[in-house]
Amino acid sequence: MKLWLNDKRPRRPGWTLAQTYEDALERIREHGPKITEVSLDHDLCEAHRERDFSDGETGCDVLQFLLESGFKPRIEFHTMSAAGLQRMTDLLDSFEPDG
Repeated sequence: MKLWLNDKRPRRPGWTLAQTYEDALERIREHGPKITEVSLDHDLCEAHRERDFSDGETGCDVLQFLLESGFKPRIEFHTMSAAGLQRMTDLLDSFEPDG
């Protein structure tokens, strides 16, 4: 399964769409080990586009959940947000699983 997270843009053909943080977490919980690829947008609402990430429900937060869950799909970013891309890249680069 390929998971496409974006609140506005349509999914790529062959990908499963998640439009919100909760939608993405639901799919990860349900299909975790079956997810082979993930493509993430960062800004999932208007507040995020204004650089208010305080709700904890950005693409970066989905990435953190995914990494902490121990699943290892191929991860890519398709966000238009430079700040969001930096946050997700930094998280991915610094993530070290326990143990």
